[in-house]
Amino acid sequence: MHDYLRKNSVLCRKSIKINQLINSAKTKLMQDLGRTPEKHELAAAVSMTLNEYTQWEQTLNASYQNSIQDEYDEHSMWFASEDAPAEQRLDRERLKETLLAALRTLPEREMLVLQLYYVEELNVYEIAAVLDVTPGRVSQIKSAAFKKMQPLLKGHADDARNV
Repeated sequence: MHDYLRKNSVLCRKSIKINQLINSAKTKLMQDLGRTPEKHELAAAVSMTLNEYTQWEQTLNASYQNSIQDEYDEHSMWFASEDAPAEQRLDRERLKETLLAALRTLPEREMLVLQLYYVEELNVYEIAAVLDVTPGRVSQIKSAAFKKMQPLLKGHADDARNV
């Protein structure tokens, strides 16, 4: 087994030996000092200069490999996706379909007010000028449209909460 691990290791035998030496020195120093030893203490314990120890540590860290399972998590920048998760996309599609169905039940005037307000992004005063009514009447039409759509959208909101 040791032969297999050595054969497949990216480290040479000397690096493996140094790694074992440093690990045992670290364990001994932790017992003696009662704390994690500092780099200069570890370097002295294995008869290295601080510079040699730092270079060896960089070499070891550069050759370290994690499995993809160890590295992956849903917040990792390596695996981040700009796309929304499939569940969100499906929910949005269902919401669009539900909204379209609810909008189709509205009278033409109410549908027009909602389109001017939400799609064309006109304010209440601009819509009032287009329809030749008062801004208060535009608010009443918009409110009436919402009241008619609310029962139709309630089922979608309940489904989203249950998921």
